[in-house]
Amino acid sequence: MHDARFPATSLEAVVPDAVALLRTVDGDRRATATVRGELREQAVQDASCQREVRLDAAVRRAQGDAQQAVLRGKRREDLGHLRELRRQALATALRDERG
Repeated sequence: MHDARFPATSLEAVVPDAVALLRTVDGDRRATATVRGELREQAVQDASCQREVRLDAAVRRAQGDAQQAVLRGKRREDLGHLRELRRQALATALRDERG
C-alpha cells in the first residue's frame, strides 16, 4: 500500500542521491588510501633521512676523534722536541759554565 505522506517518486529521487553518496564515500576511501600510502612513503623517506643524518654525525665524530688523536700525537712529538731542546740548552749551559 502507498503511504500518502511520501509521494511515489520520492524513492526515485533518493536513490540517485544515495548512489552519489556511495560514490563519494568510495572516492573518499580511495583518497584516504592514497594519502595513507603517501604518508607511509614519506615516513620511509624521513626514516632514511634520519639514518643518513645519524651516519653523517657518526662520520663527523669519527673524523673529530681521528683529528684529536693526530693532535695528541703532535703534542707528544712537540713535547718530546721541547724536552730535547731543553736538554740541549741545559747541556750547553753546563758546558759554558765548565769551560
